[in-house]
Parts: sequence; structure tokens; C-alpha cells
Amino acid sequence: MHCDRDKDLSTVHCDRDKDLSTVHCDRDKDLSTVHCDRDKDLSTVHCDRDKDLSTVHCDRDKDLSTVHCDRDKDLSTVHYDRDKDLSTVHCDRDKDLSTVHCDRDKDLSTVHCDRDKDLSTVHCDRDKDLSTVHCDRDKDLSTVHCDRDKDLSTVHCDRDKDLSTVHCDRDKDLSTVHCDRDKDLSTVHCDRDKDLSTVHCDRDKDLSTVHCDRDKDLSTVHCDRDKDLSTVHCDRDKDLSTVHCDREEDLSTVHCDRDKDLSTVHCDRDKDLSTVHCDREECCKVFQVGC
Repeated sequence: MHCDRDKDLSTVHCDRDKDLSTVHCDRDKDLSTVHCDRDKDLSTVHCDRDKDLSTVHCDRDKDLSTVHCDRDKDLSTVHYDRDKDLSTVHCDRDKDLSTVHCDRDKDLSTVHCDRDKDLSTVHCDRDKDLSTVHCDRDKDLSTVHCDRDKDLSTVHCDRDKDLSTVHCDRDKDLSTVHCDRDKDLSTVHCDRDKDLSTVHCDRDKDLSTVHCDRDKDLSTVHCDRDKDLSTVHCDRDKDLSTVHCDREEDLSTVHCDRDKDLSTVHCDRDKDLSTVHCDREECCKVFQVGC
């Protein structure tokens, strides 16, 4: 008899050959547990053990003959991107070996990756055949901002100065970017034609806001703006063609008493421009002005 006994001789822990002739064991330090990954004929132990010998982490070939492992530094975790036949490991690992970031070809043969500087994240905008990476990256390489053509071949981007954000107003065929950008390039303010070909904008002086009162066909901007260009005050005709406004001197408020067809303004204003006294029967009786 061949036995592998506990130190106190109380228990026998054995992984025996079929003919009971030989003991093949991979024991814990305290001899209490056997951890074995055996060949089919029980002849050989193939193990990739943790440092404390407690756990076996193995990625074995189909015939159990070879262990293929890509382990963390503490040996605790196996991270694999294996070929279909399990023979080769293709991995793009973090520096601490903890995580595998891979963008693989369909046949699993090649890794195509656009990695962050710390190797932690893969940011890829791949062709349909997975062969080429087309990326417009931030300066810190952390984020991909891409506005791709339909065939994924070309990147068309209007980027902020810090490259952090893409602001694009694209043509229908995705070929051209039409943008009316703020001075700091941070925001796109666009009032586009229906065919997306032309930008029609009435911008504030600081370019921050677009204030537009457009025709129905989007062709013309009709605006009555404050002096600081901040607010649009408009009383438009039904066909949007003409602005009829009686403005205060500081251009801040529009006081209008319009005809029902919106065609004519009839106003009799106070000197401070604060109140409108109009040529209506009610106004005639009360104010006796413009009768």
C-alpha cells in the first residue's frame, strides 16, 4: 500500500493510479486537500496553482497535455483571449496584468487596439472587416469622437479646441460639415435650410446664442433685435414676411395693438412709452384719445 497520510496519521488522502501502485498528489501546505488536474491516464498532474496552493487556475489543451495561462501578478485570475484551437493566447493586457482589452479579428489571429496611455481602455472605431481602426481621439487618448462616413472610411469632425467634443451638423450624404460655431468652439448654433446646404443665423455679438425668426421656406431671417442683440421682439404678419412693431426707446419691450389680420398697428403711446392707449371704442370712451 502506498498512502499519503495527514501529519497525525488520521486520514489518508490519495489520488492513486488505477493499479493503486503510485500516488500522484498536489497537496495543500497543511496536507488537508488534494488539488489535481490529471491527465486522462492519471499519470501526470498539470497545475497552475495560487501562491497559497489553494486554487488551481488552468486553461488546458484539449488533450490535457499543456497549460496555457496568462495570470495576474498575484496568480489569482486567468485572463484569456484564446485561439479557437486553444493553442495560443492573444492578449493586450493592462500594466498590472489585471484586465485584457482586445479587439480581435474574426479569425481571432490579430489584436487591433487603440489603447489609452495607461492601457486601461480600448477605444476603437473599426472598419466592417475589422482590419483598420479609424479614430479621432482626445488629447489624453481617453475618448473617441467620430462622425464616420457610411462606409466607415473617413472621419469628418468639427472638434473643440481641447478636442473633447465633436459638434457636427452633417449633410445628408455625410460628406460635409456645416457649422456656425461659438468663438470658443464649444457650441454649434445652426439654423439650417431644409436641404442642409446653408446656415442662416442671426447671432449675438458674443456668438453664444442664435435668435432667429425664419420664413416658412427657411430662406430669410426677419428679426427686430434689442441693441445688445440678446432678445428678438417680433410681431410678424401671418405670411411671416413683415415685422410690425412699436418699440420702446431702449428697445426692451414691444407694445403693439394689432388689427385682426395683423396688417396694421394702431397705437397712441404715453410719453414714458409704458402704456398703450389705442383707437378702439372702449379707449375712446375712457381715455378720449385718437377718437
